[in-house]
Amino acid sequence: MSENLDINTKLYSYDGILGRRDYCINLICISAISFLANIPFIMYWLIKCSSLENIFQFNTIFYNAPIILKVVTLIGAIAVLALWVPTIHRRIRDLCAKTNNFLTAVCVIFMGLTNFWFIFQFSVYIAISFVTSIVGLCLLFIPGKVTSKLPYDYTKDFNWGAYFGTWIWGLYNRSYTTLFIWALYTTPFSELFKLYCGLKGNEWAYKGKKWNDVKAFNKSQKKQTIFFICLKFLIIPALFILPIVLIIALLIALSPANCNDNTAAEQLASPPAVEQKIDNKKSDEKIELDGVHKSMAFIYFDSYEFSENEYKFYVSENDWKTYTIFDKLDLMNKAQKISKGYCYKLNKIKYPNGCPYSSDSDNLRKVKLYSTEKHQLLGEFNSDVDWDNISAKQMLKSIFKMWKFYDIQK
Repeated sequence: MSENLDINTKLYSYDGILGRRDYCINLICISAISFLANIPFIMYWLIKCSSLENIFQFNTIFYNAPIILKVVTLIGAIAVLALWVPTIHRRIRDLCAKTNNFLTAVCVIFMGLTNFWFIFQFSVYIAISFVTSIVGLCLLFIPGKVTSKLPYDYTKDFNWGAYFGTWIWGLYNRSYTTLFIWALYTTPFSELFKLYCGLKGNEWAYKGKKWNDVKAFNKSQKKQTIFFICLKFLIIPALFILPIVLIIALLIALSPANCNDNTAAEQLASPPAVEQKIDNKKSDEKIELDGVHKSMAFIYFDSYEFSENEYKFYVSENDWKTYTIFDKLDLMNKAQKISKGYCYKLNKIKYPNGCPYSSDSDNLRKVKLYSTEKHQLLGEFNSDVDWDNISAKQMLKSIFKMWKFYDIQK
């Protein structure tokens, strides 16, 4: 009995074969479905991460998760695996020009294991991902014995204009599916959808305008590709950079150094300072934030308080309970930037003739997050590590321990 070696592009089917381009399209769809299936556990995982080290302990967090979450996550992984099996089966059939159950089983095992990433230790998962990547690249780039003998089909070429131009390209070529990018711009699916548009672009564009001349179609798409590459990498960046350059030039032109030549002359005529003088009277005054640092403090913190030994930033307990580890890191980094602005202004007042060197780690040790309600310590710099005298190798190991975060105590 002869095997069915006709092309079958369905997402779930065991009949026929699957070429490289259609396999890549199915790969994108399955990856999107896999991400959606893992969203409940990913959200739970991020909430439970109290430090950067916990990010790599996802298997421990999974085993300690509620039973309903475990069941939902496992069902999602099994459903995605059910899509992988027929896709790999048809791709192997194209590579071998016949069914090869052993090779299919090997590929399914490695590709399928990545769906159960949450049950493995991080080191084991990295090893599995490495092997899976090699298997996936082989399935994607090795020409099939069947599809490689088929006549050339220009509608299956990758369209870079559709990839870079997405919805603008789609409107011009009457391919309105590309408009979905508007709903996906701020999601992890945006890049996957751009890749999908690139793979389907020639097919959509050819059907959209019903071309009769193949040469005219290919020439038009090449011109569009050049235009959208220039638009993305030259025109759009220039539109963003030009206003910034103009503002900087305007500020330089309006600076006191350029507006008042007498001031510059007086500065050149004044003798250099022999010793550093400290204005203790001004240094004792309360330093107020200004500019962008004041705006950041107002937006991200309930209040703040600076003293000689601590830079305190207060956040609501209710907000802290909902923050993921990345939210907490971002909040701590903003507190660090605000503290730098405070230190700069303080030093300008204390040392008008030039600021002395101060270690970044000294300032970081003073930055601390507290709860607004009970003034509980929520986050601080990890002083257990000597950051000033640490080697590059130790830095890589200790970078995930830079900050300490604490839960709200009842």
